[in-house]
Amino acid sequence: MQEITFTRPLDELSCIIGTLFTDLEPPCDVERTADLVLCGTTHSGNPGRLRIAGDRCTFYGEPDDLGAILSGRCPERRCCHG
Repeated sequence: MQEITFTRPLDELSCIIGTLFTDLEPPCDVERTADLVLCGTTHSGNPGRLRIAGDRCTFYGEPDDLGAILSGRCPERRCCHG
């Protein structure tokens, strides 16, 4: 897994979360912090983890999985980002 740090407005982050993961899992193996941590399977079938700390996000996973979302290519093609 690679680590990628980025920032996005909250309304865009909501779309990123919804399109990045197909399934979510409990973050049982992740150190507990005050941050919001989402773990699951990305659209390409890879494991991924997203840590949200204020206005900073850190994605742990395959760079192409996040890159597709951040470039505006919505895999669902149901919104203006598709």
